[in-house]
Amino acid sequence: MNQEKGTFVVFVENEFKGQEINQNKQQNAIEAFQVKPDKSVEVKGEVKSFNDLKRGQKVSVEIGNYEKRQVTKDTLIKGKNKLPLYEAKAVTVKPYTKQDIVQEMRVENGYGLYIYNPEPNKDGGYDAYPSSEAKNFPFRIIQVTHTVSDIKNTEKLLGLYHGFPTYIITDQTGIVFKTKKITELNEFIRNLE
Repeated sequence: MNQEKGTFVVFVENEFKGQEINQNKQQNAIEAFQVKPDKSVEVKGEVKSFNDLKRGQKVSVEIGNYEKRQVTKDTLIKGKNKLPLYEAKAVTVKPYTKQDIVQEMRVENGYGLYIYNPEPNKDGGYDAYPSSEAKNFPFRIIQVTHTVSDIKNTEKLLGLYHGFPTYIITDQTGIVFKTKKITELNEFIRNLE
């Protein structure tokens, strides 16, 4: 978001998954563009004004004459002024659904391990991963989240356990396993091998 210019960047997430992006900064792999809301356009939905928009919110933008253009990761991060600029006819901020969050967690091949609110060990670090007997399991993604964003309402939508870590395993279809006990996680992983 650029408050001074009155613009924001829209990143079209359904065109790519973060774990699949080619790290080559020169490869055009990300669909993104800038939006400048028309002064008469009212932001609708979860927020009521442009200034209330937050990074990561799901935004529906109506624009005219859109031309799909993919850019590099480097352009998205450092060269936002090079992105195509469109004037918005309507802007609506929509709440995330469980399906949206699970879609982001899916893994095309293999499995993903998502750990929410891991418990600190006696040294102040985190022993969030499966036991050594299960470490050879080929997870495509392992993501540890210490605090959950309230923008997506992840805690409620995924039913994260209060006062316990939550372990979730996904595959290409979605969530295949969820527990708060590391022993159950290790047993599930052993049965997959």
